[in-house]
Amino acid sequence: MKTKIIGKDHFLNRDIKKFIFDNTKMPESQVFNNSDVIFGNPNSNIAICFIYTWSSEYAPEEIRRLADKISNYSAVTGFWRTTNGARYVFSNILSNPNINKILLLVFERGDNGHLLVDSLTKLWTKGVDENGIINECNAPNPKFEQVPIEGLNRLKKQADLLVLKNLTNDNFDKIEAVIKAGFQESENAKDVCDFEGLEFYSNIIKNDKIYDNGARFDTPFFIDLSNSSEKNKSKMYTVEYLMLSAQRALLMRVVPCLRTVSASLDGTKIIWRCIFDKNAAEDEIASLRQAAAAVMKNYSTPVYTITEIYEIVPFPEKMNTEENMVYHRQEHNGG
Repeated sequence: MKTKIIGKDHFLNRDIKKFIFDNTKMPESQVFNNSDVIFGNPNSNIAICFIYTWSSEYAPEEIRRLADKISNYSAVTGFWRTTNGARYVFSNILSNPNINKILLLVFERGDNGHLLVDSLTKLWTKGVDENGIINECNAPNPKFEQVPIEGLNRLKKQADLLVLKNLTNDNFDKIEAVIKAGFQESENAKDVCDFEGLEFYSNIIKNDKIYDNGARFDTPFFIDLSNSSEKNKSKMYTVEYLMLSAQRALLMRVVPCLRTVSASLDGTKIIWRCIFDKNAAEDEIASLRQAAAAVMKNYSTPVYTITEIYEIVPFPEKMNTEENMVYHRQEHNGG
C-alpha cells in the first residue's frame, strides 16, 4: 500500500494524502450478512450507514435503491441495527485509513430502539471508560463488543461523525448534497449550518467545515473477528440461548399486570410476545420493550430481527402464546 499527496488542507495547514489500493491489496472486509453491505470505491473518504428503523426484515425497496445509488460515492455503505454490529462496521472503516467521514442516515425517527445513534454520538463526545462502556450512554447495551479501546480511540480521530435524522423519501437530494460536500477539497469546504438538521462531531475539525482532509493515519488498524464470530453465530441459533437471554432481560422488569412472556425463534427471526392484564399502564408496557431491547443486545450480528407483540388480555380470558414460555404468573384458576 502506498500513499499519495493529492493537495493541501488550508485549514489544518498540512498535506492531504490518500492510500492507493490496487486489486491485489484491497482493504480487508469482514461482514456477517453480505446483503446488508455494499463495498464501493476504497479511495473514497466516506462510509454511509443506514440506521435500521424499519419493523420488516428488509428496508423498503426505495431505501435499498437509494443505498445502491449513493454507494457509488462511498467506500462502504450498509444497514446497521445494534451496537453489537459495530464490530463489523468499525473493522471495515479502520482497515481503510482513507475513510474520514461516517454519515448516519436515520429515516422517520431520531434513533432506533437500540439507541445506536445515541451510542455513537456519545462515543465521539464522551468516550468510554476503562471497561469500554460508553460514558453517559442511554442504550440498553452501551458497549461496542469486541472492539478494543485503542480501536475506538483511533476511530474518533480517524473519522468525523455526521448525522441526519427524521429523514423521509423527499430528502434524497439533501442526503446526496451532504455526501458530495464530504469529499470536496478544503477550498470548497461547506459549513455544517448549510444543511438543515445536520449534526457534526469531530475531534480533528474544529471549524464545523465539511470537506475531505485525507488519511489521518499512516497505517490501517485491523480487528480480527474470524474466530469469535463463528462461535457466536452457532450459539445464537439455539432456543436455549434465546431463553437464557430472555430470562436475564426480565430481571427487574416484570410488572404486576404482566400475565405471560413467550418467545419463538425461526432461523434469525425472533418473536417476543408479552400479554398484560386490563390494568396495564404505558410505562409498564415500556418496561417490557426495554427487556426486548436487552434480548437483542445479546445477538451480535445485524441479521437477527425481532418482532415485538404487546397484547392486553384481561384475566381470565385465554391467551395465545409463542412456542417457548419465558414467564407465566400464578393465576387463581390456573389459566
